[in-house]
Amino acid sequence: MRVTEAGYNMLELIMAIAIMGVLAAVAAPKFMNANTAARATTVTSLRWTLDTTNKFIYVKAASAGVIEKAGNADCKSGADVPPAAGPYVNFGDGTNSSYVCTAFGFARDATELARRIDLEDIVVNGNSFRHSKAADKTSCEVIYTPAASSATPPTHAVDIADCS
Repeated sequence: MRVTEAGYNMLELIMAIAIMGVLAAVAAPKFMNANTAARATTVTSLRWTLDTTNKFIYVKAASAGVIEKAGNADCKSGADVPPAAGPYVNFGDGTNSSYVCTAFGFARDATELARRIDLEDIVVNGNSFRHSKAADKTSCEVIYTPAASSATPPTHAVDIADCS
């Protein structure tokens, strides 16, 4: 009767470790850049969310008849219910957060636009929506330019030069 040994010899173990090392060296850079790509995708998707939300605000403004009105600095949507000075649109429940100040039917500024969006990992700074986890927040953002007139809609420019 022959006795058989179970297990791997040294050469097989060394080869398996070498193969795993090569795979790790090839795959590691892809995993290291995954967060950067995810932040860039988040910011790019946010641009379309801002555009869609602003169109929704425009539809509400059209139904309220405030499209042709310029924004008013006295329209403080977070303080007055309804705002003391318009133009504004109401999104429903009558609380402070349901009013959005508008300019020519669109959100007056980034702060007003942000009131209608759930912004996880995004901070509003002036008219910029910046990813809070990017190392250089000024190169991982959407820049909102409000409507200049009733004939000039707002723009949303994406900067994802450095979302690392």
